[in-house]
Amino acid sequence: QAGTPVPNRIGATEIEHIRDAAKTFETWDFTHGGGLARDAVLAQLRFSAELLNATCPEHLRGDLHSAVAHVAEVAAFMSFDAAAHDEAERLFTFALACAEEADNWPLRALILGNMAQQSVWLGNPQTGLTHTDLALVRADRLPATHLARLYTMRARVFAAMHRTEETRTAV
Repeated sequence: QAGTPVPNRIGATEIEHIRDAAKTFETWDFTHGGGLARDAVLAQLRFSAELLNATCPEHLRGDLHSAVAHVAEVAAFMSFDAAAHDEAERLFTFALACAEEADNWPLRALILGNMAQQSVWLGNPQTGLTHTDLALVRADRLPATHLARLYTMRARVFAAMHRTEETRTAV
């Protein structure tokens, strides 16, 4: 069976649909966990990623990349929750590339923070520290809530490395 055809041209309406899908899956994940909807979000991501090749007005390109990054980030976190760690890493990497293409610093920081969380979970705090440090590049462009989350993650990374003084400083 053929999937949903990808339009050749997209605009603000299609971008808003991608955003809505990301929010819907994110809400589902927060409420019920990602296991049941993971295949659905992955299908949505495949479709959304194909839209990156469609004709789109230049002034909307950043919005398109941000919307696709959000879907990819949600799919990555659902995969992380389902212990599909290789898949989660690939999806986080794709989400990060889209956020960087969009020049979306807050979304970039969120994704890197999630990557750091996964690294710590997998017993790789050094990689987690690299991700938090990269997330804090241009911290002046991040809202206070993002900074608080990143410094908390940084403290968690240092704690995982048994670096007490750096943990205190990060807190």
